[in-house]
Amino acid sequence: MSEPDAAQPPTFCYRLLALKSAGVAPRVIEYFAKRNLVPERFESRAGAETLAIEVEVAGLDTAAAQHIARCLAGLVEVERVAVALKTEGLRASA
Repeated sequence: MSEPDAAQPPTFCYRLLALKSAGVAPRVIEYFAKRNLVPERFESRAGAETLAIEVEVAGLDTAAAQHIARCLAGLVEVERVAVALKTEGLRASA
């Protein structure tokens, strides 16, 4: 796999599955906002009892992206978190 272009920061994709709650989406966004990052894409889909969230964000290095994934996994309502570079398949991180 080739290295990402140094001039273009990598884009990380997050996928979360959480219990359906009105407060989950704002808490997810907060982890990016406090790093002054605006997601390129934020999408949520509500099921009967769960909320699926996908976030794409650029401007992170791999260590920071993994740290955010661990933080998101610590949210009470979050059941699963996966994070990957946009060009590769998702790998579970929590």
